[in-house]
Amino acid sequence: MPNTNSTRYTFLFATAVCVVCALAIAVSAVGLQPRQEANALLFKQKNVLLAAGLLKPGDDPSRKEILALFDENITVRLIDLATGDLVPLEKLDPTTYDQRKARADPTMSRAAPPNPAQISRLPNWGGSST
Repeated sequence: MPNTNSTRYTFLFATAVCVVCALAIAVSAVGLQPRQEANALLFKQKNVLLAAGLLKPGDDPSRKEILALFDENITVRLIDLATGDLVPLEKLDPTTYDQRKARADPTMSRAAPPNPAQISRLPNWGGSST
C-alpha cells in the first residue's frame, strides 16, 4: 500500500487527476464540435426568419420547423461586394461558403484600404438571404 502522506504520491495523484480531466474535456470539445456548428447555423437561420417576419419574437419552433420554414421561404445567395451583383450559383455554393476563411485566402479576397479597425483583407463575396 502506497504512503498517501508523501509528497511524491500527492504530485502523482494530482498529475493523474489533471491528465484524466484534460482528456475528458478534449474528447468532449472534439465530440461536440459538429453539434455546436449545427446549432450556430440554426441560430443564424432563426434570426433571419425573425428579421423576415416569418417568426414572431417569443415563438419557440422546433429544429425541424425552423429548417422547413427557412428552406421554403429563404434563398441564400452570394453578392460580389465590389459591384453588388449576385454571384452565379455555379461559381460558388452559398451554403458552404465561409466568409472568414475567404478573407484569409488571397484568391478569394483583396487588400483592404487603410482603416481605423486595421482590417488587412476583405472577402470578395458576402452572403445574402432573399
